[in-house]
Amino acid sequence: MTIVKKVFKVLLILLGVWLGILILASALFYVYRGEIKEKAISVYNQQGMGYINIGDIGLDPFKDFPYIDLHIENLAFYEHDPQRSNAEPIFSMGHFYGALDVFGLLNQKASVKKVYFGDGLINLQVEKDSTLNIQRALDLTFEDSEEEQIVVEDTTSGFDFAVDLKSLQFEQIRLKFLNKINDAHFEAVVNDWNSHLSYADSGIVAGTKLDFLVDTVQMGTMQWYQVPIKLNSELTFDTTNTVRIPKSRLWIDNTRFFVKGSYDLDGQGEADLKFWMNDPSVGLVTLLSSGMVDMSDINIGQEAKMKFKASVKGPTIGAKPDVQFDFELKDLSLSHNDWEQRLDEVGLNLAVDLKGGKDLKEGEVHLKNLRLKGNTIDFHADLSLVNHGIPKLSAKWDGQLDLSYFDKFVHVEELDSLRGFVVTSADCSFTGNGKKNVDIDGFLNMGVKELGIHLNPIEKSITDGNMLIELAPGALDFKDFNLQLGNSDLHGDLRLHDPWLIATNRQDSIDVDLNLRANLIDFPDLVAFDSALVNLVGDYLVEDVNLQLKMRTTKEGIKNPLLPLGNIRLVDLSAKPKGFGEVKHFNGVFGVREKVLGVRRLKGRLGESDFKFSAGVIDYASLMNKEMDGKVKIAYNLESTLARVEDLLKIGDTYLVPNGYQTESLKDFKFSGEVIVHNESLLNAREIPTLDIKIKNIHGATTLVPMALRDLTMDMHVDSLGVNLASLSGQIGKSDFYMNGKVEWPEDSTHLPSGYLTVGAKYFDVNELLHIELPEGTAEEQRAQVEAAAQQEANEEMMDLSQVKFPNFTFNLNIDTLHFMRANYVHIKGKMNSSEEKVVTLDKLVVDFADGQVEMNGGVNLADPSDYTMNGKFLMRDVEMSKIDFAVEYEGDTIDFSKNFEGKMNAEVTTELHLNPDFTVNIQSTEAEITAKVTDGAVKDFGPLSAMASFFSNKDLNNIRFAEMENTFTFKQNTLTIPRMNIASTIGQIYMGGEQNIDGNMAFSVEVPWKLVRGVAWNMMTGRKKKGDGEDEIMQDEGGKYVSVTVKGDVEDFDIGLGKKKTVYKD
Repeated sequence: MTIVKKVFKVLLILLGVWLGILILASALFYVYRGEIKEKAISVYNQQGMGYINIGDIGLDPFKDFPYIDLHIENLAFYEHDPQRSNAEPIFSMGHFYGALDVFGLLNQKASVKKVYFGDGLINLQVEKDSTLNIQRALDLTFEDSEEEQIVVEDTTSGFDFAVDLKSLQFEQIRLKFLNKINDAHFEAVVNDWNSHLSYADSGIVAGTKLDFLVDTVQMGTMQWYQVPIKLNSELTFDTTNTVRIPKSRLWIDNTRFFVKGSYDLDGQGEADLKFWMNDPSVGLVTLLSSGMVDMSDINIGQEAKMKFKASVKGPTIGAKPDVQFDFELKDLSLSHNDWEQRLDEVGLNLAVDLKGGKDLKEGEVHLKNLRLKGNTIDFHADLSLVNHGIPKLSAKWDGQLDLSYFDKFVHVEELDSLRGFVVTSADCSFTGNGKKNVDIDGFLNMGVKELGIHLNPIEKSITDGNMLIELAPGALDFKDFNLQLGNSDLHGDLRLHDPWLIATNRQDSIDVDLNLRANLIDFPDLVAFDSALVNLVGDYLVEDVNLQLKMRTTKEGIKNPLLPLGNIRLVDLSAKPKGFGEVKHFNGVFGVREKVLGVRRLKGRLGESDFKFSAGVIDYASLMNKEMDGKVKIAYNLESTLARVEDLLKIGDTYLVPNGYQTESLKDFKFSGEVIVHNESLLNAREIPTLDIKIKNIHGATTLVPMALRDLTMDMHVDSLGVNLASLSGQIGKSDFYMNGKVEWPEDSTHLPSGYLTVGAKYFDVNELLHIELPEGTAEEQRAQVEAAAQQEANEEMMDLSQVKFPNFTFNLNIDTLHFMRANYVHIKGKMNSSEEKVVTLDKLVVDFADGQVEMNGGVNLADPSDYTMNGKFLMRDVEMSKIDFAVEYEGDTIDFSKNFEGKMNAEVTTELHLNPDFTVNIQSTEAEITAKVTDGAVKDFGPLSAMASFFSNKDLNNIRFAEMENTFTFKQNTLTIPRMNIASTIGQIYMGGEQNIDGNMAFSVEVPWKLVRGVAWNMMTGRKKKGDGEDEIMQDEGGKYVSVTVKGDVEDFDIGLGKKKTVYKD
């Protein structure tokens, strides 16, 4: 016996029992119905299982004979006594009616004329403790229990009982449900629900008609109000356990749904069902969207048309049936009361055909004529998925979205005025190849065009922005990139090769190509959002930029935390930066390995200069892995056949080198070295990392003044304590040098670094290094021109020393030979010190000079910018005047120390100079004292003396010798004072002294022996020289009379007076 027959058998037994009870009860109720009702209600209500109230009960066995009628009026069930709690009933029914043919039971036929429920209420509530009101009313406890297995005896015999339920009707039944846990609320009204059921040997025939109104549904965001639902259905169960539905109709909001077919309840559940829809209403769209979209302000055009049909055929138990589904939507329009955007045309055609079989491995899905068209969007597409053993997805679409509409939704202060289009298109397919991989054919892309947006902080706009991202079988392309920002424009494209093979694990290598071009890059435009960067870049711009890169890595390589493992090949880098040399065709290879970063064969030209560069960063991974005791080594090598200052050290019209070096170049330049970085200093975030810097083998040659650079090396250590220069040495031209020193960082920002620097050389040619070319002419003319050029350069580069901070620093000099002008200065040793108090001092700076020695001591105090002071002491020891390369012009004559004077000079000069801010001497405040002594001296070929030769009879004025001259000169209060001194010479004993003011006023006195004057007079009158003393004999004062010559006035107006001295001088 099937389960259906078993159920009906149990149902008929229950009906039989009910009929027997009904016959007996009819007689009793007819007589004692009032007393029985009251007694039964009273007994039940005392049980504490809710509260029942019945208005009236009626039993009429003769009104519709042979049917016995039962009436119940105003039946209600409460959780509590309503008179005490004023509660709403859980269940109530205004009218109940039932009519049963009692005599038909004797013929094994249960005939029910009608069962009627009217004007009722079903009211269920879930409290916050998850209990139902009916559960509390009946005092029910729901507990888990072991499922009791019911064994039903199998039988093939059929029912011998027939059932005929002519009418089961529910009318005006209100349904209410409230869940106080989540505030879910449901209310509905069953206006009319009429069903019938008959059972006989031929099977079961049933039918139903439902008129149902959903008054309110509120569950989360889902909200339905006043939704009418109707159902009209007929079905039959035959003896083969097959359910047949001739036709079933369902109305939801005026849209009709139909079902037709059959379903076998036995075996595999064979189904043959068809579903379709007629007269669809656009209100259905609103209903289904309710809760997901606020439909209150959305307007749906009434011209929309929908079609739907589906079928299910085949076994449904243990297998999958064949399912076909077709849905068409067209001419749908949507608009919103608050939005300008609208959809004028929405449509699609969806067809689904799923073949039977487990896991749906065969079937087809087609989405055709998908159309979205409105005032901001235009999109249409065709999609299909076909699986007949090998799945294939095909897609074709084309569309664009206007971004200008979304400008009002860009609520960002930095951006406004959005415009442009999002564009997309495709014509592609994806096919499985049976190896858990998918092959792609065709293309699909998405991008933007004509993009424009205003950047408020910098008052600039991005215009003409374009880019398209396209996926094709062999490449993922970012192409047609174009962007205009202010004056800057960027163009380019990027390609990732074989992305699909990479994504499907069929290829491990990853290749990327990048091309970037620009007619102009205006850096102030690009960094305008940061004022500090704007000030840094100034008006810097680059024209005609071309950058081409190729990168190769692997899927495993891109996991490297710093850079992908592999190679980056610079194919070309060219540009024309403003104010710099043109960058021409740089190319090379950058390599990234697990422990090494490298640059190989990076070469190109900067202006007319060329370069080849290689470098390696060794064990950089130790830094990424935070190995505290690790070290990173950077080794490099640079070569150039020509490196010009014009290309490398010039910004705009400004050279970063002193005058005279602007046209300098280096030829055959080679440079190599290494830097070692200590990881600990970087990982501890120290401000100054620990570095070991070595430079070795710098070679090359200058061109302006040909000088070879040879063996330049440096070894330096930098850490948080300071800089230790172990050595810096090499040769430049004729000069060699070596340096070492140390700089210690200050303890706080109020101080400057301190330390020392030692500079030494065996030979140092200043003329060659500073490009000093001795001009044509005399030594004095040469010196004057060189000094004038030096003074001009000093004036151009003069700085405000009051703004300069001086460190506590010491310079040590040790130069064997220094060549300057035409002289060699040997054995130069000494120190120069500077302090934070702005005092610079010379400490025993000694140099061997003219067979003697010169020592300089003193200092300059620059603390007071209104009055710089210089104190010094200058010593000359046994300097041979004939070897002093120094000459001056006086009264049209040249006085050359090396040609006009002989003798050994010892001198001591003490000065206190006051300097103005422009370093001119403040004569008013300057004082000096000069103590000088010259022995074994001579004056040769001295112009002023040679002119007086006619006055002396027997004296050679071209070679005047003297034994000794000593005096102390003072300069004070603008006046040079020469104390009276005597000179024993080959022309006789001379006494002289006086003073001269800085304004030119002078007063000098010269005393010569009377006999010398007398000889001059003889020579003038006779024209002959008077014989007398030997010409080369140095004559001492032997006493006698002297003639005194006085000179007073200035160089333009002076008086000469003669007198005689009665005093007789004797030494």
